[in-house]
Amino acid sequence: MTVGDEISCGGVVKRRTVREDGTVVVELEVWADKQTGERLVVAEATVPLTG
Repeated sequence: MTVGDEISCGGVVKRRTVREDGTVVVELEVWADKQTGERLVVAEATVPLTG
């Protein structure tokens, strides 16, 4: 990466589950791409939903 690069991020929900305690948890695949289309990083995240 260099100064001035434009980065866009995206992601998809891979799975949604409900834990025994009732907490809803989503598993995500997330990524970041340069303006050229080059994929810089791919990661996974597990996030509990509240509210």
